[in-house]
Amino acid sequence: MRVRDLDKLGPILTAVVASGANSVDGLSFTVSDTNEKLDEARKEAVADARRKADLYATAAGVKLGRILSISEDGVSIPRPYAVRSEKMMAMSSAPVPVEAGEETLSATVNIVWEIAQ
Repeated sequence: MRVRDLDKLGPILTAVVASGANSVDGLSFTVSDTNEKLDEARKEAVADARRKADLYATAAGVKLGRILSISEDGVSIPRPYAVRSEKMMAMSSAPVPVEAGEETLSATVNIVWEIAQ
């Protein structure tokens, strides 16, 4: 089941437990349009690498030549985890609390430029 409205998720989970479920496993939160958002992070990483390379080249009194290689170190995709507290367990008569949060996607690139004198 996919629920996009977090205001509905708490009552749904409460109904599941009220129907007899004593364990809810596999609940996960994901970012929509992950590929598109990661591609944007990659573009920003390349632009940042270029900005830094230009800064270093200027400071060293050289010019950047052609790109020799580009590699991606890794992509950071958040992995949510469940936390149970005594406060949450004591709230058995209220709907299961679900709070909106924030996720961060990131990409890291390494670019090697030729140095032109």
